[in-house]
Amino acid sequence: MTLTELVAGTHVDILQSDTGGFFANVPVNGANVYGKQQDTFSEADAAKSVTIAGSQDKGVALNEEKNHIIYKAGTKYVTSITLGATDWQKGATLFDRSGAGYNYAGVTALGANDFAVSYASPETVAVGDSMTLLKANTTLKDLAKQTKQTAYSYSPVAGVAVDANITGKLAASGGIVTYTAAENRASKLTFTNVDWKDSGPLMARSSNIIFSGADVDTAKISFQNIQELEANKQMMLVSDFGDRVGTITGSKYTVGTGLEGEGAASLSGSDLVFTARTAAKNMVVQEQTHNTLMAMEAGIALLAAGNEHISQTMDSLAAPGNAGADGLAIGASMGGSASRYETGSHVSAHNWNAAVAVGSRREKKNGTTDKKVELVWRPGL
Repeated sequence: MTLTELVAGTHVDILQSDTGGFFANVPVNGANVYGKQQDTFSEADAAKSVTIAGSQDKGVALNEEKNHIIYKAGTKYVTSITLGATDWQKGATLFDRSGAGYNYAGVTALGANDFAVSYASPETVAVGDSMTLLKANTTLKDLAKQTKQTAYSYSPVAGVAVDANITGKLAASGGIVTYTAAENRASKLTFTNVDWKDSGPLMARSSNIIFSGADVDTAKISFQNIQELEANKQMMLVSDFGDRVGTITGSKYTVGTGLEGEGAASLSGSDLVFTARTAAKNMVVQEQTHNTLMAMEAGIALLAAGNEHISQTMDSLAAPGNAGADGLAIGASMGGSASRYETGSHVSAHNWNAAVAVGSRREKKNGTTDKKVELVWRPGL
């Protein structure tokens, strides 16, 4: 006889009689007698986020009236609840094993070593948001809460990165296992390429995330939509930041195409603000901009030296003594030089130049003159 899997606490009839006590004196024995064999079981949701395991009695027995011979599936005695990785699903129930055929009295702790929660939009999670991992029943006693953290990053506006953590509480209480968000707190805000705003905040803190105590990094802050700033100009970076700020990093800023000034973030009341301490006239050019200017100065120095050799070559080409009987003339000039140009710093240029020109002058029969010149200049630093 082949049996389908029975629901815990149910049975199927093998033989039956309408007379009560009909099988009372019939011994039931053998390897398949109920109580002599005990099967282990393991059940999980489709994603294997929740797994319960334990043991169950199965076998042949008499019913209470002793007029049926039955195959009985006993209560499933759960001894472990193991939690794995899962996606955050606010308000959802992942696994329901709350039937009377389950007994959770043997569970003494939640197996949560591999428990982890993935969030599609962690910045939207608020304190008190919860999901049910396992719906058990009243046989599951209350267990000690466990704390779990999930780190994440998001960008609320262009040029701002927020590092944060969601702290959640894992608990077994009232016959269910839940995971509830206890805190959503930012640990660091980093500002890079942002717009300067003369009024209003660059961003407003989301009410579900705590910013108070978070570190602030403005070491690479750059205002993209302005070319200069006056001293003591101020803008609000974050409204309703909180009552305290952690470590503030950064004492400079840039504007436009490379001007650099002094400025820093600070807390003003409950708002995070940025103050430009240096006026436009006191700004200094960034190193990369200065290096570009120095390279241009070096190029100008090379061109100036080359122009001198080209002039000398053309002068020698025009000298009567350089022209042959066939009208061809050749001129050349070469040499090197060293120069130093002051650019706030300085540019030292060592160059070498060579110029060669070939020209021809031929008179045609109609009395006109045909003139051609080819010039080759080879500069080097």
